[in-house]
Amino acid sequence: MKNTKFLWLTILLVTSIANTTSCKKECPVDEPTKEQLLTAHEWLGVDRTLYINDVQDTVVDMSEWKLLFAVNKDYFVYDNDYLDEYGSWQLISGNPDVLRLTEESSTVIPKLILDTKYSKKHTKNTNNTDFKIEKLDENNLYIYLEDTDSGGNHQKLLIKFKK
Repeated sequence: MKNTKFLWLTILLVTSIANTTSCKKECPVDEPTKEQLLTAHEWLGVDRTLYINDVQDTVVDMSEWKLLFAVNKDYFVYDNDYLDEYGSWQLISGNPDVLRLTEESSTVIPKLILDTKYSKKHTKNTNNTDFKIEKLDENNLYIYLEDTDSGGNHQKLLIKFKK
């Protein structure tokens, strides 16, 4: 009788271990989509850096900024916990991917880039601003705008957010 209980216990233990370890090798883990990464949490501002001809020119602290992407395609920008702007967002696949923000508030989207030497000719059509995505993962969101100023200088404004 004791041998039968021991045998059943051994079979049960081996079966449960086999089931838990086999899925780790065979069951694929779905990676989150880019939209899921954007909407997973609130993005906290780190800094914005202006590069002129690939040389760092200006760095501005963005720690007072928060960016939130809702699953219904709305976005909200907070400055010191005050709602500064809002609108709708769209993710456009490409190389690089583009994050289009369509501003619906009375505040203009380029508030993200005020107080820099960045050219006012940035990509903006009516209420749309197209940010290129440099990095998007579970912990980081880096978006940027590029342009050439009247003097022929290449300008890149990189805005970093973290989880």
